[in-house]
Amino acid sequence: EQAEAEIEAEVEAEVEVEVEVEADSGPEPEPRGQEETTAESSEQETDSGPQAEAPAPKPKTRQEKVKAAAQKVVKKIAPSQRYNAASQTTTLVVMNLLGAKIERGADNFEAKIIHIPGHTTGHIGFYFYNEKAIFTGDTLFSLGCGRIFEGTYEEMFESLSKIKNLPDDTKIYCGHEYTLQNSNFCIKHDSQNLNLQNKITSIKEKLDNNTPTIPSTLKDEKECNIFLRAKNVDSFSKLRDLKDNF
Repeated sequence: EQAEAEIEAEVEAEVEVEVEVEADSGPEPEPRGQEETTAESSEQETDSGPQAEAPAPKPKTRQEKVKAAAQKVVKKIAPSQRYNAASQTTTLVVMNLLGAKIERGADNFEAKIIHIPGHTTGHIGFYFYNEKAIFTGDTLFSLGCGRIFEGTYEEMFESLSKIKNLPDDTKIYCGHEYTLQNSNFCIKHDSQNLNLQNKITSIKEKLDNNTPTIPSTLKDEKECNIFLRAKNVDSFSKLRDLKDNF
């Protein structure tokens, strides 16, 4: 928390600098003789007609000021370290200050960036709330979850819990399509789950018709994915260890 406060203060300080620079228009030009000014004006009107005044620069919004300040803060991190765990806090605070918003041209896609570590310490997901879709990478798969590499069981369990809290109709786009293989593990340890049985039938029909099993929906995953059905970290950890040797 202290580190986050320091980073936020650093960004805010940069914002203040932006405000000061914007307010300071520089020294006023030295006064010039009336005859010299009149002569110049006359020449300009003769050459190209009266000169229109340049429009005043549009003042920056706070979002633009924060973005510029955040970029300065992130640039202080060496490029090779910018995505490592050591700089993770800085990146997350900057994203928080920016509202974690992504825009792309006229299409204007907006996404919330969610920190979902476990598979790796800096893993993030992109939640496109207007489209009701999340890109979960290697954290959540259909009927599965990622292996624990850099992170911990606790982190992965918490990351899956964050995803579980999204609306049930959220579409799940994962990094790999291991759906049928994952279903074999789920049914072995959750054989009485009727929702899972029906989903497996649907998966096989899709594969027989050469259609993808992705996206899934969060509702399906909460009903069928044994890792999302784990009640606590201990249960989740045992399941993850079993899957590693399945």
